Amino acid sequence: MTESQTPAVEEQGTGPGAPSSTGPGERTEPGRWPGSRTWIVLGVVLLAQLLIALLAVLPQLSPRVSGTEIQLRVGPVDPIDPFRGAYVALRYPDLPDTSSIDDRDTDERGLAFVPLIQEGDVWVGGRIQRTEPDGLYLRCNDDDWLLRCGIESWFVGQSEARAIERDMLNSGAIATVRVDRWGNASIVGLEPDDS
Repeated sequence: MTESQTPAVEEQGTGPGAPSSTGPGERTEPGRWPGSRTWIVLGVVLLAQLLIALLAVLPQLSPRVSGTEIQLRVGPVDPIDPFRGAYVALRYPDLPDTSSIDDRDTDERGLAFVPLIQEGDVWVGGRIQRTEPDGLYLRCNDDDWLLRCGIESWFVGQSEARAIERDMLNSGAIATVRVDRWGNASIVGLEPDDS
């Protein structure tokens, strides 16, 4: 064999299949995939973000999926806010207002529970409580001296918002609300009161 016919011998550690001298998860060549530790960290971060998003939407999602459907009488407060788009802000004449709280309870603002009682086709709210009542109830908050139960706004098209306002001023309206077993509520419909 002549020198030109001798097969070339690669130096150890320089070929494409040669072991790397860097540690696991370290990047040595362009285009190489990250190590397993990087994938684990990325997976944990994505899972944490998914859980945070789920916790944020759960109070609105839970009643829509597993809630009891009830009807509440509503009245208008403010039909359109130009800075937030078209919506109808609602008030509920059959739910208590914060003036129903005893004087001794005024320092205990925050989490509030409103027990619900059926009266014919609609439901009405009982006295505001600070502990979870038995039966169906709304989980609310009265920190800012207004009772907020998550059902104060109904978003619609701008022309529909004006029509709903007219209906509520003429004959009132009925909101179809779904309430889950933890008191979370979500509006699923709003129609004129035909009664």
